[in-house]
Amino acid sequence: MDARVSYLLVISGTLLTGLIAPPAAAINTAEADIVGEARDRNLGELLYHELHYFSDEGLDHQVIYRTPDGEVLAEKKLDYTRSDVQPQLNQQNFACGESIGVSYAEDALKVSYRPDEQEAVETAQVERDSELVIDAGFDNLVRRNWQQVTAGDPLTFDYLVPSRFTSYTFRLKNVDCSESAEQGWQCFVIEPASWWLRMLVDPISLTYESSSRRLVEFNGLGNIASADCKYPRVKIRYEYAERPGEEGELVRFRVRLQAAG
Repeated sequence: MDARVSYLLVISGTLLTGLIAPPAAAINTAEADIVGEARDRNLGELLYHELHYFSDEGLDHQVIYRTPDGEVLAEKKLDYTRSDVQPQLNQQNFACGESIGVSYAEDALKVSYRPDEQEAVETAQVERDSELVIDAGFDNLVRRNWQQVTAGDPLTFDYLVPSRFTSYTFRLKNVDCSESAEQGWQCFVIEPASWWLRMLVDPISLTYESSSRRLVEFNGLGNIASADCKYPRVKIRYEYAERPGEEGELVRFRVRLQAAG
C-alpha cells in the first residue's frame, strides 16, 4: 500500500506549485504565527522547521519548511475562503520536485499531482462532498467535532489523497494520553476506518491543548519528502505566537481561526 495513504498533514499542508526555491537564509521564527519543530520519530534528529503564517482573517495560510541550516525544503499555501475543512492548496516539495494542487471546479475539485521533476503533471477531477477533508483542514475538523469525539463517539470522514486522485475513509477517535503528557492535554488517533487498511497503515497520533483546542504535537508520517521522495516518520511539536485581541489583551492566534464548537 502506498505510504501516502496515511499522508494526513499536520498541520502543515501543500502549496506554491512552480515557484523557484529562495536561497538559504537564517531561520527567523519571530514573525511566524506558529512554529513546528519536526524530529525523526525514532532517532530524535531535528529534520526541519515549519513556519506558519496567517492573514489577519485567518483564511490564507502559508507554510515554509526549512532545514536546521535555513535551506527551504518546501512551501505551501492554503485558502480557507470557501471551507474551513476543504481548503484550496498548492504545494511544492523542492527536495524531490513533487508538486500538489487542489482547487475548486464548480461542484468538483481539480486535483493536480507530479511525483518528481522528471514526470509530467497529471490532473483529474474529484467529487466533492460534505464529508471530505483536505490537508490541514483536519485541524478544524477536530475542533468542530471536539465534544462528540471527546465523549467517546468516533468521527468518520473521507480524506483526500492527491497522489491517488481519490479519498480514503478514516476515523478520528479519542485515546488516553501517555503518562508523559502534560496535564490538560487531549489525545486523538486518526486511522483508516477499514480494518484491513489498519493492518497496513500506521495511525497518526495528535495531541491538543484542552483549554485552547490547539494542536501541540503531531506523531506520524510526515508530508515533506526527502531527496529520494520518501516520507519520514516524524514527531512535530508546535509553539504559538500571541497577538493582541480587540480589547488589547493577548490571545492565541490559532484559536481565532475557528470558533470552538
